Amino acid sequence: MNESEKQANFKIIEKMNKKISFLKNPRFRVNKAPIIMTDAVKNKAALETQSIKISAFRVEPALISFSDYQVNNIYEIPLKVTNVAQVSKRIKFIPPETDNFTIKYFKFPSDDTGDIAPGMSLLMSIAFSAPSFADFDDAITFVTEESSFKIPMKARREPPQISLTNPMDCLNSWLGDRVDMAFRCVNTGGDGGFKFFCEKDEDDSKQTDPDTIRIGSFTLNPSEFYLYSGSAIDIYVSFNPEREGKLEENLILACDNQTSEFYKLTGYGAMMDLDIIAVDGKEVNFKENPFETVYFDNTNPTSESKRVIRVKNNSPILVPFHWSIYK
Repeated sequence: MNESEKQANFKIIEKMNKKISFLKNPRFRVNKAPIIMTDAVKNKAALETQSIKISAFRVEPALISFSDYQVNNIYEIPLKVTNVAQVSKRIKFIPPETDNFTIKYFKFPSDDTGDIAPGMSLLMSIAFSAPSFADFDDAITFVTEESSFKIPMKARREPPQISLTNPMDCLNSWLGDRVDMAFRCVNTGGDGGFKFFCEKDEDDSKQTDPDTIRIGSFTLNPSEFYLYSGSAIDIYVSFNPEREGKLEENLILACDNQTSEFYKLTGYGAMMDLDIIAVDGKEVNFKENPFETVYFDNTNPTSESKRVIRVKNNSPILVPFHWSIYK
């Protein structure tokens, strides 16, 4: 062979020994052991949940959220899980843990297998029922051939925001008398129901009127009410002191979203306490040395004699008075 033929043969041999690279099967781009579904159901905590962004599936919506719900009503939100990969993928799901969220309906593209072809979707319907107005959280876990991810579910109502004076001060009242006060309660948040309770269980057990709380020297009405967003109500408190001094009672205002706040009722029971503290500018102790007669100096007819008596009101309530002349 001449030189040119040798060079041609060497190129053929070189091409025969050259490493050939084929495209890798897209199913096995990730060299990872498959997830066993039975093990995943038994031990969900051991699953390494990943972000939905790196998964071969797109979920709509990415967050299942319920709002403005009522107790014992059933609400549903559709969920769509779409295969965005270039090959068919298999996916399964683990239902929510709580009874508040349930999977009411699901349908795979094929009735025979759980495989989802590219562009096809798993259709689901998530139902929610609330036993109260509290907040609820849960999640659906999806398990694919190479990973797992969670779709969070939550239920939130706009919480009420009320403005009510605390403490509710009934000021001062004479013993045996009564003071009636009105305290404005305004709700600037969401709708909510409220109820007052006594702090002590033994006080609650003494209540006979479902709309009134009687505790100590205080009577509160209404004890239970519902406020829509932007509405207001007056809380009426009657104060009838049984003893002198500062009086107070503790109440709990509970909301139907399972939150509560402590409130205090206060008032001062007063007794009449008038005291003569000075006569003609000289201090006297009328309580220790009481007197009933004020003597005047001898005066001539048509002239006058004057004495100044200073009276102090020691009680916290304004006392109207007048002098009476008697014989």
